[in-house]
Amino acid sequence: TAEAIAVSSIIEKHITFVYKAEFSFERMNDIMRILKENNCKIIKQDFVELNSIEFSIRKQASEKLEQQLTSLFDVKYNYLRTE
Repeated sequence: TAEAIAVSSIIEKHITFVYKAEFSFERMNDIMRILKENNCKIIKQDFVELNSIEFSIRKQASEKLEQQLTSLFDVKYNYLRTE
């Protein structure tokens, strides 16, 4: 009814894609800059032999991010899931 709609709240959710990037220590600054520029949310980090970061980004910005990561020839990244 109209009353139920009037007292309810609107919840906005954005579709996000989750990726994992693997890279050498030398690429750390490049990766962190790209993630910051694209407002990515870091979910998990692992800095051992091969550095890896799991992060999420809004769907609408994911294409630009993929282009930037692809330009770094020695960085591997994989799409993991949609949230």
